[in-house]
Amino acid sequence: MSDVLNEKQRKVVHYLTKERDTFPDRSIFEIYGRLWVGDARVPSDVMTAFTLLSAEEQNTVGAYMALPF
Repeated sequence: MSDVLNEKQRKVVHYLTKERDTFPDRSIFEIYGRLWVGDARVPSDVMTAFTLLSAEEQNTVGAYMALPF
């Protein structure tokens, strides 16, 4: 599936996966929500990549991350 993601999407997915693995007690929705609100704990390069994604690209990332759950 990662072959259908563009570079910005892969950067965001990598961050989400790392956060999920580091903090398994947090839901993916809590982690993903940090991107939506612009949480300062999100690395700036990830936040920039996320904000440059179209709504469709953001939805694809969200759907991709929800698959394992």
